[in-house]
Amino acid sequence: MFYNEGLVFDLARNPHYKKYYQFVDVNKIDGYVSLRYNKLRKTLLKKDINYVEGLLVPLKLTLKGKRLKIVSDGCGLF
Repeated sequence: MFYNEGLVFDLARNPHYKKYYQFVDVNKIDGYVSLRYNKLRKTLLKKDINYVEGLLVPLKLTLKGKRLKIVSDGCGLF
C-alpha cells in the first residue's frame, strides 16, 4: 500500500495507524505482520529495491555500452 500508492512513510507514525497495528498485534492475525515506520522505510524498502534491481539486470546487460539509461517514475513497479 505504501509503495504502490506513493504514501509517505510518516503515515506510519500517525496515531490512527498506530492504533491499527496495535490491534493487529493484540489479535494475532495468522501470517500478517504489521508494518511499522522503520520496517517500511528501511528493511522492506531495501528488499524491494534489491528485487527490482535483480529484474533489471538482463535489461542493463543489453544496454551496456549503448549510452542509454533506464528512467522510471516508480509507477507499476510493485
